[in-house]
Amino acid sequence: MRALRALLTGLLAVLFSGVLMPVEFASAVPSFYQLDNGKLRIGGSVSGEASITSVGSLRGPQYKSSNGNWYNLTIGNSNMETAFGVGGTGTNNWNVSPTVSQNPVSGVTIDASEFVTTGTRGTGAYGYGTLTATGTMTIDGKQIQVSNRYTLEQNAGYLRVTTTLTNLSAATATNVRSWVGVRDDWIGNDDVSTKERGYLTSTAFARSAANGDRSPAIKISTASEGVLFYSTSPKANTSIASCCSFSNAYNTNPLTNATSVYNDGSY
Repeated sequence: MRALRALLTGLLAVLFSGVLMPVEFASAVPSFYQLDNGKLRIGGSVSGEASITSVGSLRGPQYKSSNGNWYNLTIGNSNMETAFGVGGTGTNNWNVSPTVSQNPVSGVTIDASEFVTTGTRGTGAYGYGTLTATGTMTIDGKQIQVSNRYTLEQNAGYLRVTTTLTNLSAATATNVRSWVGVRDDWIGNDDVSTKERGYLTSTAFARSAANGDRSPAIKISTASEGVLFYSTSPKANTSIASCCSFSNAYNTNPLTNATSVYNDGSY
């Protein structure tokens, strides 16, 4: 036994040149990240799905019901939509002149440094925290950086999004606008729902009294469930239109839009 120990010691000394070195095994980098805190999930499927698309927007959100099942908040768990406008006179808060482009962002990179992994699905990781998607777009001859910071806290029942637009061009970018929403709404098991435009008080949602009132929030509801979609921006407004194109919604003037609609629509 002593001879065997001596032999092994001698072999180790030869292999490591007399120095024992620690060995580190790097963990594999996930091929995608999915925001999922057990209450809300962005994207779906058993094998997992990246929460952020190639244009930096969100995949379809889902919520977990008290019955333990997951339900879509867009038709077929389809992606959220974005549009941006640059140029024109900008005499009103809402306008679609002269150039509006839908989902124009490219070259998107994902910063997951504030993401907390709680598990894996397929080759990806799911969890909570923040994912930041940054890319660029060119509209009206202006190159603009678009950064979306998506935050889902560990026990939250809501997702927070902060969008930052930065003009990378030498020329001034005027009348810059952005829209986000859905081309075809869905909630739970229903393709038709009540959409109400309004605002949030300190305790509840309140429907706007008149079409021309600024309405930074939308309540989408059925007899069984509801969801709020809103912005804290002082210039934000909302619009509701028919299915099934996102352009239907952003081409609708919020100041003439109904305060309540029951339909299969876009918003």
